[in-house]
Amino acid sequence: MAAGDEGVNQNGAGVPRSVSRETEIDMTDEIKTWEYRVQTIGSFFGTKDEQIQETLDEWGSEGWEAINVFTPENSGKITIVAKRPLTERARRMRSMPSQ
Repeated sequence: MAAGDEGVNQNGAGVPRSVSRETEIDMTDEIKTWEYRVQTIGSFFGTKDEQIQETLDEWGSEGWEAINVFTPENSGKITIVAKRPLTERARRMRSMPSQ
């Protein structure tokens, strides 16, 4: 680090004031766009573990990652919320008019 490129923090230790161009990060390269999927499974009487496992396995094979699972109030059902990166193909499919 060149002279004058350091500041002093409260403890007197040197801290960098700036980052060199080589280490700067273009934020647009890091921002991901996601698509989400929400589905409630089971019945009023409950949801079998096998049904949950089957659903998660199927979604996982399609690239979905479960990010939240909850039980709606006064219900034996569960709601699964999942996400995966939004691909160009999926983006094009969404922009097509419904037939």
